[in-house]
Order: sequence, then C-alpha cells, then structure tokens
Amino acid sequence: MAGIADPVAGKCLAPRRAAEPLPGWPAVVEPQPALLQALEYDVLTHTEDELIVALYVMMRDLGVLNAIKCDKETAQRFLMRVRANYRNVPFHSFFHAAAVTQGAYVYICACDMRSKLSPLETAALILSAICHDLDHPGLNNTFLKTIESPLYVQFPSSTLENHHLSMAQSIIGQTGLFAGLDASEKSSMESFMKQIILATDLAQHKSIREALQSKRESGLDWSQPEDRILAAQTLMKCADIGNEARPFALSEKWAERIITEFFMQGDLERAYGYPLMNMMDRTKTTIPKEQVGFIGFVVAPLYEDAAAVFPQLSLAAMQLRANQALWKARTH
Repeated sequence: MAGIADPVAGKCLAPRRAAEPLPGWPAVVEPQPALLQALEYDVLTHTEDELIVALYVMMRDLGVLNAIKCDKETAQRFLMRVRANYRNVPFHSFFHAAAVTQGAYVYICACDMRSKLSPLETAALILSAICHDLDHPGLNNTFLKTIESPLYVQFPSSTLENHHLSMAQSIIGQTGLFAGLDASEKSSMESFMKQIILATDLAQHKSIREALQSKRESGLDWSQPEDRILAAQTLMKCADIGNEARPFALSEKWAERIITEFFMQGDLERAYGYPLMNMMDRTKTTIPKEQVGFIGFVVAPLYEDAAAVFPQLSLAAMQLRANQALWKARTH
C-alpha cells in the first residue's frame, strides 16, 4: 500500500504492485450468481477484471451493500484497492482471494447462512474472505520469524494473519466502506472480521476443530454469538484450504501453484542457509506426496468435523477423499 514500507523487501517472491493510480471499473459482463454457486467454478480461467466483477456480484447478492449502508461506487473502489494490494505470487495472489471468496459464497448459500447470521455477520464473513491474505509475500510465518522480519517484530503471533487484518482495516478506512455504519455496528463488524481472519492461521486449526467436535451432538445454537462466530470461522477455513475439495482437474492446478510457492521459499532458505521444512525442499517432496499429507492431516479432518455440523459439506468432504486417493496413486 502506498505510504507503507514493504516489510519484506529484499526477501519476498514478488514486489508490491503500484498502488496508484487505480484503474477504472472493468467493463465486463457480470456473471450470474448461480454460476458462482458451484465448486466447479474455476477462477484461473478468468481475468482479474472478470473476477473483481464476480466479487462485486457476490457482495451484492449476499446483501452486503445494504448491510453496511454503502453505495455501488464505494464498494467498487474498495474492491479495486483490495486487488492492488495482492502481490503476484504463485499461490497467495488475487486469484487465491477470488477462489476463497467464491468458495465461501458457495458454502454461505448451500448452508443457508443468511437465515442464521445477521446481515452484518454475513457481510463480515464475505469481506473477510476477500481480504484474508492481503499483501501476502509468498512466505510463511516461520520464515518471517527466522529472518526477524519487521512484520514478525510487529506481530509475533499470527504474523501474516495480523498483517492481512491490518491491511484490510486500512483499506476499509481509506475507501470509507464502513462510513455508513454507526459506532456500534462498525465495532461489531471489525470484531467479527478480526476473529475470522485470525482463524485462518493454521496454528488455530486444532482449537477450531475441537470447538466443532464439541458441537457434534448438540449442534450450533444460533442465538449464541460464539456459535455464530465458530460457524463463520469454519466456513472461512473450509474455503481457504478448500481447493482440494474441488474437482480433481481444478484442484491439481492449485496444487501446482502452492508447491511452486513452497519451493521458491525453500530456495530462498537454502540460499540464506536457513533450515528447510521437507515440504519446502524441491529435492525431498513432490506434489502427490505433499497433497496426500495435506489432505489427510489438515483438510479432510476439518471438512469431516464441519460436515457433522453442516451436512451440506458432506459431498465436498467425499470429493476430498477421492482426490486424496488419486494423488496417492501417483506416489507409486
């Protein structure tokens, strides 16, 4: 973002984009909401201009503009500023933000979350998805700690996630996205978004799963704020690591992107003499091995816990296991 020093300059996979001037709103055809409500939707076959319009369509369809009392021009200015603050790294790019937001939109619609969350909570969930990886440098929290990045010094816990949140808050303030809200509404939105974005840190994975498991028998009590935030965190996390729940051909594209980013970090670590995790080391892992482990230990257990509370996620959980089997067959 203009005016803020790059906290990982010199050790990153891609520099920041030029923040000014913002281009005009794209003149592209709006997609139908029904098209966006399927995990078969492939953001990688679309341009950034097409995707930013799709994000606007999802916001409008979920009633976000009405909930936060903002006009079309403000919402579009916010989205343009968001796009300008995603780096062109292999995985954690604007395309990832669009894919995660579209996945969250699928789950919000499939699970009928608009009847369970308040309009402001629904708005906070989809806005969190849009913003959740802002200014991601293509490097993980461990690397930022190792190099004693200014980001790590500023945010010793959940370093990247706190940075993404800070960037989101700055852009929301710059564009006046919440200018129509009163102080109480604004505080509620900011608190809900903070809890959702920080939950994307995989260090929080275990605690989210344990909270979900405690609801297997009783289910969620939608009258309780803590259950509503757990629901929003769960759907956000499922969307964030949900490429593996998409059709295999689509999932494969994302697997190639994440391993490319991992290996680029590993190459940096090797060049600087830092320790490498196996999944970052191009001499020790492959895409099939990485995907089998990631699905088996991280993604599938979350989806299976989530499906016990949200049965609408059962098909996605089944797709995960089918994809895992296909990846396992490639390890031989």
